[in-house]
Amino acid sequence: MLERADDRIRLIDALVSAAVEALTERETEVLRLVAAGCRNQDIARELDVSIKTVEFHLSNIRGKLGVRSRTEAVVRACQMGLLDLLPSASPSRDARA
Repeated sequence: MLERADDRIRLIDALVSAAVEALTERETEVLRLVAAGCRNQDIARELDVSIKTVEFHLSNIRGKLGVRSRTEAVVRACQMGLLDLLPSASPSRDARA
């Protein structure tokens, strides 16, 4: 039984690694913008691409992460360690004033 658990753990690790490697740099960038609350139009403007291109990237992301929505994609990416939604430890504007 322990062997089976070890096999499952190895399989999960392999799947996570494959997903991490499978997301392109652009897909990761789109996913970060989604996580930041950007709409497709905002993402298209930020990346200087068409809305259709953003939709294409989002479709690929959902497929690679095995989810159905952009919200699920962000959650799954966070669970897998692909995204860190915690703000960086930089001084806030108030602290500098």
